[in-house]
Amino acid sequence: MLDKLNWIVIPGGPGLSKKYLEKGISNAFTGYKLHFYNPLGSPELPVETVPTIDELTNQIINKVKELQLTKFGLITHSFGNYLAMRLIENSKVMPTSIIMISPMPFQFNIWKKALNNIINKIPEQGMKKIETLMQNDKKGCELFRALLPYYAYKKVDVPDILFDVNMCNRISENVSCYDDRALILSRNISVACIFGDKDPFYLDHDFLSNRKLVIENIGHYPFLEDEIIFSNVVNNAIKKVNEKL
Repeated sequence: MLDKLNWIVIPGGPGLSKKYLEKGISNAFTGYKLHFYNPLGSPELPVETVPTIDELTNQIINKVKELQLTKFGLITHSFGNYLAMRLIENSKVMPTSIIMISPMPFQFNIWKKALNNIINKIPEQGMKKIETLMQNDKKGCELFRALLPYYAYKKVDVPDILFDVNMCNRISENVSCYDDRALILSRNISVACIFGDKDPFYLDHDFLSNRKLVIENIGHYPFLEDEIIFSNVVNNAIKKVNEKL
């Protein structure tokens, strides 16, 4: 049933190329109709001004209209889940299903706490390297690699992934105080949520109860850290979504 549905894949970041998740998501969702896109502010889709949260959300709506979809699902990663919450909060366009992967925390204060925890775990030499890379707009790929070990639990080898950290920070500043726990539970949407137990953002999700699947010894990028295990968990997530439907 779900393989007949069109799925829009909302990447994280912000300011990050969709390339980082295309391969792992495509392999895990073989046979599914997946629609990837680069969000505003990503290096492939640069903008002169910092996009608002509404503009980023409208991108999803426009994608639905462009594809002429009456029914669709969302696959989200990280910050992409925050945008999905804004979509279902304010939009007349409503997905039937959402499969969340390593979602951004559903509470503003928990998100901020997680970000601070990540920063505090970076050793002095690592921080110096990161700060140096941040000062050079052409070092986005190197910066993504430098940051990856503090988000992923397993060692990951990735190709060049374009990343605009300046845009990431400026968009993140537009995120206002939120608490989306009641929102996601109140909508008639079939949901499954995949977490790595070593994900630095895995802090506040007990309220999801039987909607979540937790992968041991995996961090924020399960589709990069272990594609085989991730694909198996995706199959279980699909079963959960089907049950809710």
